[in-house]
Amino acid sequence: MSEKAASSPAATAVTAVTEATEVMEEEEDEEAIYEAHREELLAMLRSGGQ
Repeated sequence: MSEKAASSPAATAVTAVTEATEVMEEEEDEEAIYEAHREELLAMLRSGGQ
């Protein structure tokens, strides 16, 4: 039982890091999408909205 208790904090830390990494990746994806939309809108403005 003590072995299980000792690994529990480590497992919790791994889970926390994994979740944080997933959140960061989602934010990066959202930022990439935003950037692509921004570039598209700027291109439309430069071409006179056509």
